[in-house]
Amino acid sequence: MKRVLAIGAVVLLTACGAAQTTPVLRTHAIVLRHPSVKAIAAARERAAAREVKALLRRFVPPPGASRRRPPRPYDGFDVSAVGGAVASDGVTVIRSRFWRTSLSYSEAVAWVESHVAAGFTGREEGGSTDDPPWTDYSYSQRSVRVINVAVAAYPTGVVIDVDASAAWIYPRSPQQVAPAATREVDIRSHKYSVHVTDPEKVRGIVRRFNALLLIRGHLDGWGCNELVTARPAPTVDFVFRSASGARLASASAPDWRSDGCDPIILRVGRTYTDLADRLSGPSFVSRVGSVVGVRLTPSR
Repeated sequence: MKRVLAIGAVVLLTACGAAQTTPVLRTHAIVLRHPSVKAIAAARERAAAREVKALLRRFVPPPGASRRRPPRPYDGFDVSAVGGAVASDGVTVIRSRFWRTSLSYSEAVAWVESHVAAGFTGREEGGSTDDPPWTDYSYSQRSVRVINVAVAAYPTGVVIDVDASAAWIYPRSPQQVAPAATREVDIRSHKYSVHVTDPEKVRGIVRRFNALLLIRGHLDGWGCNELVTARPAPTVDFVFRSASGARLASASAPDWRSDGCDPIILRVGRTYTDLADRLSGPSFVSRVGSVVGVRLTPSR
């Protein structure tokens, strides 16, 4: 009983003491800062540069080979200008490394052919028997990581040029993506008109749309096929709507694979954005067709 009374007294005294003092409340504003598009782009570029350095280390040089500076052009030939495809599913970062080897030209070629980096597939891209003779190989992981290896027999010795490239995706601002508030999507192609309201299908369309590549600067036909730029391409049109049916954004996509010459054009308010398919996998329109269960691309 005494214990209970003692505890009660302590509680009472604490409460009374609290009543005699006026607590001071301090508030601090917490501001959540989201990184800018430029900051995200810079971070992705740095990550791609680190990846490229790691790719260069994947090449196994011949025994006794030593690093060297890029050789000077010889009789109009520059091994630095030799190369196959580069990582191009996005923005590309490229780095090079040169090796000098005491192996003969044929021995160095055999070494390169038998020491392909694990997880990479590729083939011989080209070569020449002129003076100096050279052979070029390209190895890739999809279209986002590429290692090119060129072997050239200079009069001063055999040189191996290793080029590594990695691609990173330039981020898109909120005005360059399908709005997060999208709950319905209207699709109209040459044969079908589809009104999509199923939440899972709508999310699938938005996710695939926001995975497209951002084209930084429209080509306006420069370097494009004349047939593409001379006539309008058949399109598949999209309208992104809110739950109430209000129009949030619209887009127009070619019914084949899109690129810088024939882009997908997104309109959000007064902002227009050019987008393109990734190089690997089906086109965006084909992917959307698989989501909604309708063939949106014509048979060719």
